Amino acid sequence: MNLAWSVGLALAACLMADSLWYQFGRWRGPKVLRLLCRISREPNSCIRRIKAAFRRHGAGALLVAKFVPGLNFAAPPLAGISGVGTSRFLLFDSLASVFWAGGYMMLGYTFSGQFERVATYGSELGPIGGAVSIAGAAAFIGFRLMRNHRGLVSLRAGKGSPAEHMETKAQEARA
Repeated sequence: MNLAWSVGLALAACLMADSLWYQFGRWRGPKVLRLLCRISREPNSCIRRIKAAFRRHGAGALLVAKFVPGLNFAAPPLAGISGVGTSRFLLFDSLASVFWAGGYMMLGYTFSGQFERVATYGSELGPIGGAVSIAGAAAFIGFRLMRNHRGLVSLRAGKGSPAEHMETKAQEARA
């Protein structure tokens, strides 16, 4: 596989998606951020945190946004809302996309030999070991989904603010 082609395709995909969200930010303003933050785990503090990070770092926040969960999805529309010029946005977003995609591709290349070893160990486990591994992963994902769903339901039901909800979850975890 050609590294240059792979990074180029990833860059094109990132620029298409991010440019669309950037334009939505320019056209619709804060409505876009409210829509995106509505689906986040902490909808009330989401907009404040993202705006604070963007105010502090400006367009440079785009360089690290791809690596920060929660900032990645909102940085392009926020750049549009903040009035970052199109050429400046494309420059910073291109650099971030190349670092992001290239970094993960380099990790994959570096550890590619390890995947063969894991596959060998997995084949030695047999079908029962594979079934146990899949069941464990499914249980973990199901547990996380149920926990997140329970939190969203209680927030929508008006049972306290997100901060109170997070404190309650922390107390439950300690008990």
